[in-house]
Amino acid sequence: MKNHFDSLRFCPICGSPELLPNGKSCKQCNRCSYRTFDNPVVAVGAFIFSPSKKILLTRRAIEPGFGMLSLPGGFAEAGESLETALRRETSEETGISLTGLHYLTSAPNSYNEGGIPRAVCDVFFTAHTTTETVLLQESEASEWLWLSLPEVRLEEIAFPTVRLAFACLKENFSSICP
Repeated sequence: MKNHFDSLRFCPICGSPELLPNGKSCKQCNRCSYRTFDNPVVAVGAFIFSPSKKILLTRRAIEPGFGMLSLPGGFAEAGESLETALRRETSEETGISLTGLHYLTSAPNSYNEGGIPRAVCDVFFTAHTTTETVLLQESEASEWLWLSLPEVRLEEIAFPTVRLAFACLKENFSSICP
């Protein structure tokens, strides 16, 4: 199956059709020697804890994973740190401000853009908020839920990497939410 990198055929510098593989994750132009790499895009997500130690989940209103649960988050934009991207995405999707942001884990993933898979690195954080009031962005989520960790059913979670992050959260829960 083709991926985003495989679809690159022309050099973005000189326009040559001689942008050819040079190793597993590199292409080099035979005309001008420009090199490009198959680097992943970055997505962020957060386990946001309320004052009552419940986790905020959203029910997806879009594909992939329509109708399933996920975490607030999304793709980092150029020029953003991971923390800034997470704060922006969370604010856009839920209206919530985050405090106590801490790295939890990361995992490789793939995201389908217009029928072409794109390599993604999903990065997960834990965070806290002082409110349970959510201003839902209905274009991306149909509802929100505050659930305790034992209430979360992994079969309802949309993405394998989020399920992996839940496993990491469970392992470290006592140090994250003492």
